[in-house]
Amino acid sequence: MADDPLIASLRRAVETTPADVPLRLHLAELLIGQNRPDEAVQHLGVVLGQAPSETRALDLMRRALAGPAAP
Repeated sequence: MADDPLIASLRRAVETTPADVPLRLHLAELLIGQNRPDEAVQHLGVVLGQAPSETRALDLMRRALAGPAAP
């Protein structure tokens, strides 16, 4: 699946600065919004490995694992 320009840009930024938690969280949130939870979970796992009590990451992980929202 081709990335939209914002996701592609965030991916490059994360590759350049892999420890940047806010970048990973933003990317994960966009991936969830595009119904790509498996990719989001990978990034959230990295964040939670660095900061296990990061509440935004925990919330996003719950959303990613819950599956698509009901219409």
